[in-house]
Amino acid sequence: MFTRVVPPGEAFVVTHMLEGVLDAGTARGARRLGFDRPAAGKTGTTNEYRDAWFIGFTPDLLAGTWVGFDDDTPLDLSGGRAALPIWTSFMLRATAASAPRGFEPPPGVRLVEIDRTTGQPASAVADPSPIEEAFLAGEEPVWSDPLDMEGAVTPVSRSAAEAAEPLDFADPPSGR
Repeated sequence: MFTRVVPPGEAFVVTHMLEGVLDAGTARGARRLGFDRPAAGKTGTTNEYRDAWFIGFTPDLLAGTWVGFDDDTPLDLSGGRAALPIWTSFMLRATAASAPRGFEPPPGVRLVEIDRTTGQPASAVADPSPIEEAFLAGEEPVWSDPLDMEGAVTPVSRSAAEAAEPLDFADPPSGR
């Protein structure tokens, strides 16, 4: 028996962010080392590089690695350099016999294509290679026109947009 402490939607949003650590962040070395199945994780390095760690997981398996010295001698290596290759080697062997499967979004989660430059919902005119981000339903960003003097000028969630006060500009841009 277990007690759920985080709602499934919130857990998925965090997991989706942690997938980005492997795909484009400090753990992208796992991809270069051949681990190509869906996974999420987090690297870590303590002050003065005394400890390095990586904790990562697939939908079926979680594993963590720690590298350090008992006498507190600095490693001079980050979690991505010291611990991640060990994790990757283990996970390649541990998952070899099973078919890859992705993390499934639960009800109440929306996957939205986002323009990586502006953070706005992607459009045909914007970023030709948007990124997919997960949001709780109703919290996904809505398009905000930077030339619209009555609305917000930055990406905001629907609930924040509804509560926001209109911005007041002393000198509106010319041509409007």
